[in-house]
Amino acid sequence: MYSYSPLTILTCLLLLILHLPAADSDPRATQAGNLTCGTARATTSNFIPTFVQAMEQLSSNLNNSNNNFAVANITNSNSSSNSNSTSFFALIQCHRDLSHTDCLVCYAVSRTAVPACLPAISGRVFLDGCFVRYDNHSFFREAVDPVTDARNCSSRLGVVNDNFGDFQGGFLEFNRSVGELVENVTRSAVNNGGFSVLEMKGVYGLAQCWESLSGEECGVCLDKARIEAVGCLPSREGRSMNAGCFLRYSTEKFFNNDTQGDGGSSGLSSPGAKVAVVLAVVAFLMISSFAGYAAYIRISKRKQAKTCVLYIDYVRMLVYPKSLIAAVRSLNSDKDKVQILSWSQRVGVIIGTAEGLAYLHGVRIIHRDIKSSNILLDKDFSPKISDFGLVRTFATDRSHLTTGIAGTLGYMAPEYIVRGQLTEKADVFSFGVVVLEIACGRKNNAFDEDSGSLLQTVWRIYNEGVVSEAIDPLLKGDFPEHEALKVLKIGLLCTQASATLRPSMEEVVEFFTTNVREQQIPVPQQPPFLNARALVSQRLIKACASNSYKVS
Repeated sequence: MYSYSPLTILTCLLLLILHLPAADSDPRATQAGNLTCGTARATTSNFIPTFVQAMEQLSSNLNNSNNNFAVANITNSNSSSNSNSTSFFALIQCHRDLSHTDCLVCYAVSRTAVPACLPAISGRVFLDGCFVRYDNHSFFREAVDPVTDARNCSSRLGVVNDNFGDFQGGFLEFNRSVGELVENVTRSAVNNGGFSVLEMKGVYGLAQCWESLSGEECGVCLDKARIEAVGCLPSREGRSMNAGCFLRYSTEKFFNNDTQGDGGSSGLSSPGAKVAVVLAVVAFLMISSFAGYAAYIRISKRKQAKTCVLYIDYVRMLVYPKSLIAAVRSLNSDKDKVQILSWSQRVGVIIGTAEGLAYLHGVRIIHRDIKSSNILLDKDFSPKISDFGLVRTFATDRSHLTTGIAGTLGYMAPEYIVRGQLTEKADVFSFGVVVLEIACGRKNNAFDEDSGSLLQTVWRIYNEGVVSEAIDPLLKGDFPEHEALKVLKIGLLCTQASATLRPSMEEVVEFFTTNVREQQIPVPQQPPFLNARALVSQRLIKACASNSYKVS
């Protein structure tokens, strides 16, 4: 593993920034409505790999295009017959007032949201600047959908200005202004290739049809969107989100109107000034992030206790979903507080993750990179397994796969590290490590030879029978000890050295969701206390010739 000085890293980052195109508008990467997932679930084992492939193709097509629209169409087969083939269609449409760079940013954020629909065969998400959808049929010409079409209305009421003599008159004038605006902006979009922005009497509007629609289909979609948007009145902001178009009005300007050719630009609007501002902001964020991370590492070395908290990652100015086991501020958008997951919330995360893994194994998919940072939480603290870039599928007549290792040290099963032998029990081992991390509020460090790994610590405390010493001290004892003992026991059971002694994920779900008592769960044997440095060195010597070694 190579080591670089902070100055070298910072220099490389700044050089990279200088070669990035400047974003001259807000990417509007805020989610405009709820993530919509289909009810039908995938039945073929190659669906998730096909999803990953389609998202990559969509990203490539968008990068290589000169506009803000791209589609992907992939068909994969499990065998020579077409009975098990998987057809996959995906679409990304950014609003035309966004720069191409901002479109890529908006797509990057949306791409972190849609995997939460898996294993549903369809999903879509509206952001204020873009729309992403995937499905198992060609939907590119769909204009409206009575099931999924929706609107989102602001809870605040609006008036045009304060010059009206009575409150009711202000609302009536506002309603008329919005009605006139949406009528004009939708008509203008239909007549101008599917896009228009407009401002009238202090109200701003944007209408966008997907570029896959015909002019007639665009008209049908926006006509429905206009009626839905007017239905938001007297809200000061409303959004219509249909299968083939998006319409928004607001009392605040939210779009970039450089495309309207208003003429005249201030010094801050000039391209050079925009580049300077963007570079200054990004450089400041990079430096701040690096300094904060360095300080966090120093503090972490002095403190053994880690915290299970929600986290928001501002790197590259994108807001990502929340993940586990990190110690930074939460958006409460009180910045000095972190939100500690309660015991019941942690158990809910563990059970949800177990159910997700059980489903994957049921369709013969091995994730290969289960770790805390790949378990994302939504606003209701429901867990979603993410990052399917290393998944492998195997046929029902195969007991295991032999492959070059890929994953994260500290979570990889010993038989996989040493022999490259991959089964679903490798995921079970990784899951067991995550269970112990969530319960104990401490990351497993495979390289910590002084204080020992998390597995080593939990095994010692478990044998001593002092469960409370293992559980995250930030919970301050607020947990049922019998349930904590059960969780630790299952975690240790999943991380046993022998793969055959580990339970299946289906059994793990049963342990957690039925009335199985702790005494009825098999007694775990000592987990492997791996010297990761030595194992990796041996593996490197054996694998360098075949170039099959990969570890993150």
